[in-house]
Formats: sequence, structure tokens, C-alpha cells
Amino acid sequence: MDSLVFCPDCGGVIGGRSPEGVKLCTCELSPAGPPPGMPNPIEKPKVCCHCGKDLTGKKRFKDSVGYWCEACHYSDKNEGMANHKPCDACGRYVEIKKLIAYEGIKICTGCMAERKSRNRKSRWRVTFGSEHEAHEKRTVMVLLAVAVFLLLIMVFASMGWLPAWM
Repeated sequence: MDSLVFCPDCGGVIGGRSPEGVKLCTCELSPAGPPPGMPNPIEKPKVCCHCGKDLTGKKRFKDSVGYWCEACHYSDKNEGMANHKPCDACGRYVEIKKLIAYEGIKICTGCMAERKSRNRKSRWRVTFGSEHEAHEKRTVMVLLAVAVFLLLIMVFASMGWLPAWM
């Protein structure tokens, strides 16, 4: 007969198996732990949620569903990519229905927007040397006229020739 190990905190039997009438340990982490040879009740087995293969100590993937073995993970990933093809311009995998025929190739919407923006005319008109110099001369003349007007106001104000409302 097995010797029973009792929890010092709650007094229950540690290890999950007890004779009738004896309560089990209710502590989450008992200091003594499970007896040797008994599985830890806290540790859940790691099995593939798709094929049921034991994954303890092996390479595995985890998501919201549970653990996946490597073979099931890659087969599921390849199933999801069945309706995807690479964009002819950037090589990124896109759903087939989202590829657009443009200039004889199938491209994604991002590449399409980039090519359309490249083909648009420039927003600003290109100016050459003579047009630029003429614009600078006009700007200087306007600034000179404003400076002369302000100078006249200062001269008239110092002589007292300005009306009272100014």
C-alpha cells in the first residue's frame, strides 16, 4: 500500500489519490510538492490540439486554441496561403482577389497607388532662371514701396502734419 503524504497547510492528501473519506489537498502549491513518481496536478499535459500528439519536451507552437505540433502548424499555414499569390512588383503575398491588372502585370493596391502617384504631373510648376529673376525683382519693388510709405508716415508724424485720427 502507498504511503500517503499530507499537506502541512490544509491537511489534505497530496498527489490526487486518496482512500475514501480522506480529503484531497486544496492548496495550489504545497511546499512538499507531489510525491515522487506522481504526476504534478498543476502541470497540464502538452498535446497537439489538431492531431493529439504528445509535445512535452518537443518544439511546439501555441495560440489561443492550444499547442500545435510543428507539422500541423505548417500544414495549417500552407492551407491559409492557398488563395494568395505574390505581387509582381514587390513580391508580397496578397489575396488573389486583391491583385489588380496594371500595365500587363498583377500588382497589389499599395504598388498601384505608388505607380499612379508617380504618373501624376508635378503639383508645382517648374520655373526657369528668367522667370525666377523677374519674380524676385517684383518682390523687391513691393518691399521698397512699403518701406517708402512707412518712411513718409514717420516724417509726416515728426512734423505734425498727420491728422489726429492717426
